[in-house]
Parts: sequence; structure tokens; C-alpha cells
Amino acid sequence: MPSLQKKPARAARRNNRRRDRRTEYHTVVTIVAAGDAGLQSYKAWLVDISAGGALLLCAGRVPSRKLYLQILLPKLAKRFVEADVVNSRSQTGLKIARRQPDRRLLGVRFAGYVADPDLLEELRLVVSRT
Repeated sequence: MPSLQKKPARAARRNNRRRDRRTEYHTVVTIVAAGDAGLQSYKAWLVDISAGGALLLCAGRVPSRKLYLQILLPKLAKRFVEADVVNSRSQTGLKIARRQPDRRLLGVRFAGYVADPDLLEELRLVVSRT
């Protein structure tokens, strides 16, 4: 008879696709994504981070799978990181009111820093409007 304790560990490994060790760290993240009205910014909360990606908690859906992130961390706060959404799921929690806002967990993979000066200027302009 197979051991029941192996199943949770196997399931946890399957859900953890990151190659690098995750570090739980909570800070504010500004997401810039392309929507129907062009680039729009959204606020999110960093849940954890690794060298290759991060887990973000945000209110509602983000309209694009390609994101630009401004993470409030030393040496990163003024830079934008390009990232791809690899996983998106609803986050359920304590229901306080009848109408519960849609909260989403986004698993993102980092693609690199934004270096294009024109794109950087556009991203900074979008963030400054919020």
C-alpha cells in the first residue's frame, strides 16, 4: 500500500515550478500592463520572490500576460522588470461583505530589466498618473 504522505509532497513539487528558492517577502508592486485603453497601472502585493520569478496578490484580473513590474525593494524601486504571467488563480479568503472583490494570485517569471529608454519613459509616465 502506498504511503499517503508522499502525495502532498509530490503535489507541492508540482505546484512549485520555480527552479530557485523562494523567499517570503511582502512589499508593494506596481504592475503596468496593456489593456483596452493602452498601458494601465495596477497595485499588487508581493507574496514571495526568487531569482527567477515572484508570486503577486492583486485585486481583480490583469488584462495582459506580459507585465512590467516596479517592485519596492532596495536597488529595484526605480527600475522596471519585464515579466510573464505563468499562473493566475483566484484567491479566496475571509468573506467580510456580501460582495467580495476578486483577488488574484499571479505567478510571474522574470524576463529581464527594461532597458529601452523610450519604453522606460512611457512606463514612468503611466505610473506617475496613479
